Amino acid sequence: MYKQKVCKNIDNVKVSSAVHQIDLYNVIHDSTDVADGEILLLLNDYGINHNWSDEELELLREHLLEMALQEELKVPMSNLSNHLNDLYRSGILIKEKQGNFAYYSLAEPDLINGINRMQKIFQTIFTNRNLSR
Repeated sequence: MYKQKVCKNIDNVKVSSAVHQIDLYNVIHDSTDVADGEILLLLNDYGINHNWSDEELELLREHLLEMALQEELKVPMSNLSNHLNDLYRSGILIKEKQGNFAYYSLAEPDLINGINRMQKIFQTIFTNRNLSR
C-alpha cells in the first residue's frame, strides 16, 4: 500500500510507520478525515508525534486520502485506478503525473454541472418511483 518517494526531505520509514499506525487504528472513514488542517491533529491524537517536513506531510496526506477513498467507495485502489484510467483514456479526465502518483481532474470543468443535473434528475425519478409504490 505504501509507495516510497525519493526526496531528501522525506523519511520514508517515518511516513510508512505513521500510515501503518493510522491504518491499525481504523480512523480513516472518508476524505474529510484527512482534510489538510486535520492531519497534525490526527497524528497528535494517536501519539504519532514527530517533526514533520512539508513533503512528509504531503506524502502522508496522499496515502491517507488513498485509504479514505477505498473506505468511502468500497472499491480496492487497483479497481479505482483502472476506472480512473478508463475515464482518462475516454477524454473525461486529464492526468498529471508526479513521481509515483497521478492526479486527475475533469478535462472540462463545466462537465460537473451536467453531472449534477443528471444526478438531480435520477434522484427525482427514483424518489417518485418509490413514492408510487
